[in-house]
Amino acid sequence: MLAAQTNVQAHPLDYGHYADDTANQAYWQTDSAQAGPSFDPSNTDHPLMCTHEGCPKAGKVYNRKCDFDKHMNNHNKRRRCNFCDGGGAETKDLNRHMWTRHPNEARAFNIPKDEVQCPMCDYSGRSDNVKRHRDTKGHW
Repeated sequence: MLAAQTNVQAHPLDYGHYADDTANQAYWQTDSAQAGPSFDPSNTDHPLMCTHEGCPKAGKVYNRKCDFDKHMNNHNKRRRCNFCDGGGAETKDLNRHMWTRHPNEARAFNIPKDEVQCPMCDYSGRSDNVKRHRDTKGHW
């Protein structure tokens, strides 16, 4: 619709966005047909347990539905890469995939890069790794 108003052709990979995401996420599409199993918390015969064949956590019982859903989304790859068979459970996982496997496309689509610098030294990397580095080195 916007493309028609501005006479600019929509990018062929512009699939829109997913539920809570508000940023331009034209580089991914959702695959809701592969959503995880539904769960009825009142049914105690249905534990929150991964039964995905080959999963190293198969048989693990999850106490919280949110943790189970996040784990199952890893199998379902709700965020699929449009350039290869890769993807991830969450947008941040796909962002990391894009910067690792498709940096030119990541740059072209202005995909956010989770990279920060330690304020005490030259170490840089993903925010979780820099936090661990700062904890280990005492760089606070």
